[in-house]
Amino acid sequence: MFWLIDNVISLEACLYHQVLPLSLAENVLRLGMVNLEDTAAKDYVGCIVCHMSYSLVTQSIGLNTHRAMLSA
Repeated sequence: MFWLIDNVISLEACLYHQVLPLSLAENVLRLGMVNLEDTAAKDYVGCIVCHMSYSLVTQSIGLNTHRAMLSA
Protein backbone atom coordinates (compact mmCIF):
# COMPACT_ATOMS: atom_id res chain seq x y z
CA MET A 1 0.00 0.00 0.00
CA PHE A 2 2.74 2.49 0.84
CA TRP A 3 4.46 1.79 -2.48
CA LEU A 4 1.17 2.64 -4.21
CA ILE A 5 0.93 5.92 -2.32
CA ASP A 6 4.49 6.79 -3.33
CA ASN A 7 4.12 5.72 -6.96
CA VAL A 8 0.48 5.81 -8.07
CA ILE A 9 -1.74 8.05 -5.92
CA SER A 10 -0.01 10.72 -3.86
CA LEU A 11 -0.52 11.11 -0.12
CA GLU A 12 -2.05 14.53 -0.70
CA ALA A 13 -4.60 13.10 -3.16
CA CYS A 14 -5.42 10.30 -0.73
CA LEU A 15 -6.07 12.82 2.02
CA TYR A 16 -8.06 15.23 -0.16
CA HIS A 17 -10.25 12.63 -1.86
CA GLN A 18 -10.42 10.30 1.17
CA VAL A 19 -9.18 7.32 -0.81
CA LEU A 20 -6.60 4.64 -0.14
CA PRO A 21 -4.90 2.42 -2.71
CA LEU A 22 -5.17 -1.00 -1.11
CA SER A 23 -3.52 -3.31 -3.61
CA LEU A 24 -2.41 -3.75 -7.20
CA ALA A 25 -2.60 -7.19 -8.75
CA GLU A 26 -2.84 -8.20 -12.40
CA ASN A 27 -3.21 -4.54 -13.42
CA VAL A 28 -6.24 -4.05 -11.16
CA LEU A 29 -5.99 -1.33 -8.52
CA ARG A 30 -8.20 -1.99 -5.51
CA LEU A 31 -9.16 1.39 -4.07
CA GLY A 32 -10.68 1.98 -0.66
CA MET A 33 -13.04 4.95 -0.56
CA VAL A 34 -14.65 6.59 2.46
CA ASN A 35 -17.55 7.70 0.22
CA LEU A 36 -18.29 5.41 -2.73
CA GLU A 37 -20.60 8.10 -4.20
CA ASP A 38 -17.78 10.66 -4.52
CA THR A 39 -17.62 11.03 -8.30
CA ALA A 40 -14.80 13.59 -8.15
CA ALA A 41 -12.57 11.10 -6.35
CA LYS A 42 -13.48 8.29 -8.76
CA ASP A 43 -12.84 10.54 -11.76
CA TYR A 44 -9.47 11.68 -10.39
CA VAL A 45 -8.21 8.19 -9.63
CA GLY A 46 -9.81 6.86 -12.82
CA CYS A 47 -7.70 9.24 -14.91
CA ILE A 48 -4.53 8.10 -13.18
CA VAL A 49 -5.21 4.40 -13.54
CA CYS A 50 -6.33 4.80 -17.15
CA HIS A 51 -2.99 6.38 -18.07
CA MET A 52 -1.21 3.50 -16.36
CA SER A 53 -3.38 0.88 -18.13
CA TYR A 54 -4.87 -0.35 -14.86
CA SER A 55 -8.47 -1.22 -14.06
CA LEU A 56 -10.15 0.13 -10.95
CA VAL A 57 -12.18 -1.72 -8.33
CA THR A 58 -13.56 0.26 -5.40
CA GLN A 59 -14.58 -0.80 -1.94
CA SER A 60 -15.89 1.07 1.05
CA ILE A 61 -13.61 1.82 3.99
CA GLY A 62 -14.40 3.67 7.19
CA LEU A 63 -13.11 7.14 7.91
CA ASN A 64 -11.21 5.89 10.97
CA THR A 65 -9.55 3.16 8.87
CA HIS A 66 -8.56 5.76 6.28
CA ARG A 67 -7.02 8.03 8.91
CA ALA A 68 -5.24 5.21 10.72
CA MET A 69 -3.68 3.80 7.55
CA LEU A 70 -2.47 7.19 6.31
CA SER A 71 -1.04 8.15 9.67
CA ALA A 72 1.03 4.95 9.65
